[in-house]
Amino acid sequence: MKKVIFSGITIFCCFILQTTLFALFHIGGIRPNLLIIATTSLGFLGGKKTGIYTGFFSGLLVDLCFRSVYGANALLYMYIGYTCGLLKKILFEADLSL
Repeated sequence: MKKVIFSGITIFCCFILQTTLFALFHIGGIRPNLLIIATTSLGFLGGKKTGIYTGFFSGLLVDLCFRSVYGANALLYMYIGYTCGLLKKILFEADLSL
């Protein structure tokens, strides 16, 4: 239950920061996307399921607030979270065995 609450708070805080504070910052026309950073981080730390759920809800939040096509970002973020969850086993177990 603590993981779900932590993930929800992380998604919400990243969304608020991305749309308010980080919307003002851009270097060479590029803005940081905190929701993708949160999705990849939680996917690496939590695994496939955590990556899928985090990616889906962050993408859905972006879709509901900014897009006319619902589900496009949710699907994309979900794939990113799932891929990072798959890489958790490869990257972290390889680092621990050294």
